[in-house]
Order: sequence, then C-alpha cells, then structure tokens
Amino acid sequence: EGDIIVDSIFSLTFFQKYQRFKIPFINTKTHREFCRGGIQATTGVSFSAKTLNFDNGKSVKIQLWNTACQEKYRSLTKIFFQNSVAVAFIYDITSQTSFDEIKNYWFTQIRESAPENIVKALVANKYDLFDKEEVDEGEARKLAEENNTLFFLTSAKSSIGVKELFCVHVIKIMKWDKNVNLIEF
Repeated sequence: EGDIIVDSIFSLTFFQKYQRFKIPFINTKTHREFCRGGIQATTGVSFSAKTLNFDNGKSVKIQLWNTACQEKYRSLTKIFFQNSVAVAFIYDITSQTSFDEIKNYWFTQIRESAPENIVKALVANKYDLFDKEEVDEGEARKLAEENNTLFFLTSAKSSIGVKELFCVHVIKIMKWDKNVNLIEF
C-alpha cells in the first residue's frame, strides 16, 4: 500500500461459521467488492489486511483474520481471542440459528478466553434483506448491551454500516475522539 507510514497495527478477528456472508463482508472492506457465490469456505484461518487513513492524520493497518468456526476448528479460535484486540461476531439477520450460536456459544467463549479489554462487536449482516428478518433486532441489541459489546446493522452487499463498523472499532481501540473520521473507505 505504497509509502504510507502506519501509526498502528492491530488484529480484528471475525467469527461465524456461515461463510456465505462473512467472506463477502471482509471482501467488501478489503477489495471494495461484493463477491457472489463460488466462495470456498475457510479451512482453519484466512488473512487479509487493509490500511485505513483518518482525518486526524493517523493511519492504522487492520489485520483481518477470518476464522473457520466449524466444530473441528473451535480449539484454534480460542487462540485468536487471546491475540486480537477486537472481535466481530457476525450473524445473518435471516437466520435465527446463526444468532443463537453466537448467543449460546461464542459469547461464553469470549468471556472465558479473551482479555477483558478486547473490543467486541455483534454484527447483524444482510440488513438489505430486513423484510426476511428472523432475528429480532431488539433481542440482538439487548444481547450486545448485556455483554458490553458494540452493535452494528450491516449489509456487505449494499455496504450499509460496513464503514462505521471499521471506523468505530479503530476509534475505540485507539481511544481517539469520536469525531475522527475515515478519509477514504
């Protein structure tokens, strides 16, 4: 990414086993494109990185770790809790099962395995399909609040909320003034 001097580097780990929305979400951020179909599921872990430039003159390189959350890889994912400064739990608003897994499994895991100061986000993805919503937004917001977790409504397909997710994570991690904005996304 050229001659940009990076002020900070940190890792943001994405958790959810339903690849059909997690990988497009990450690609929307790192490659500025939404990938449809033909996406191979993550085996173990995949990685990408992106430098974000802010209007306070700072640049932050975000390392995006995409974890395979299938049962056989769950012991691996605990390592990422310990080595990340931020995590995002992504669920599909059209799938109650995806939300229930975060609520019943992943929030327990993070309480048991992550540092206390880790920045957490509960991400309701596929907001462009709100007319097919199965997960009650109020219940999701309540879960986030009870677990001291940020909450975002997003759509990888239409880019709703994606910029805000990354911007707010960086601002919270870096302990910057909330009025800092991304220069370019």
